[in-house]
Amino acid sequence: IKTEQAHSKEDDNKQENKITFKDVGGQDSAISELKRSVIFPIRYPEAFNVVNHGIILEGGPGTGKTLVALALANEADAHYIKITGGDLESKWAGQTEENWRRVFKDAVDNQPSIIFIDEFDSAARQRDDSANSRYDNKTVNQILSLMSDIEKNKDQVFVIAATNKKDLLDSAILRSGRFGKSILMNN
Repeated sequence: IKTEQAHSKEDDNKQENKITFKDVGGQDSAISELKRSVIFPIRYPEAFNVVNHGIILEGGPGTGKTLVALALANEADAHYIKITGGDLESKWAGQTEENWRRVFKDAVDNQPSIIFIDEFDSAARQRDDSANSRYDNKTVNQILSLMSDIEKNKDQVFVIAATNKKDLLDSAILRSGRFGKSILMNN
């Protein structure tokens, strides 16, 4: 599992290399929404009774989804885990789900945390009853369960999922309390 740390609290000597919102151009609306949805609840948890822990960044290639997620983690001074939807897949039965549990455990253990999932549609695609999709269905079910856990426990874990194919995502993923908030990135 590949993960990245956005900003280590012990590594303040590299502040000049830290990506922030100032480095992201043309996404003022998305940045404003991310501040309200992620940074403010991290900094002022007592002011938020309901927090949406899952946010989808929707937009075409090159719109800055990855850059804005990294800047968000730095601005929030949060532990940052970056994965691609297919990174956690395994050919071994049950291993994919275990990989997802480990990522979320790492995030919970290092709160506040931001998990950035690029190409989310490759992990959370629409479930169906075909024999080929039985493993994909388990992955979607595992993600749904993990999202429910962080909401129930009121963890300071936020999952930012990037996609340019939102129509391929499972409808249960898009419900409020999971990934109910979608932010369109400008081209």
